[in-house]
Amino acid sequence: MYYLKECDVALMGAETFYADGTGFNTTGSDIVGLVCSYYKIPLYFLTPLIKLDIRSIYGHYKNLKISDLTHKMTEYWSNKELTKGIDFTAPELLGVKAKHIRGVLQNRVLFHLP
Repeated sequence: MYYLKECDVALMGAETFYADGTGFNTTGSDIVGLVCSYYKIPLYFLTPLIKLDIRSIYGHYKNLKISDLTHKMTEYWSNKELTKGIDFTAPELLGVKAKHIRGVLQNRVLFHLP
């Protein structure tokens, strides 16, 4: 947020996007969308159209997938007691609502969202 407010534009890759313009990326992307809206910085998603999930047209949406990263994060910890009380779960992909995205750029073609 500190540096983003000095930017003229923000670009983000999409792991997936819906027909309504919602774009998905890793943890923190939803916050970038909110910060861009707050500072009125245009946010564009860069993606090939093959990442368009057309099932969204018919009302089928992704369920939020939560991963347990306990083993990955603590594999080399010598004191496993330190893990008690720590939640190592994290969402894999988070959606950025279309209202926070100015447009989608695909192969040098810009699609503006309404």
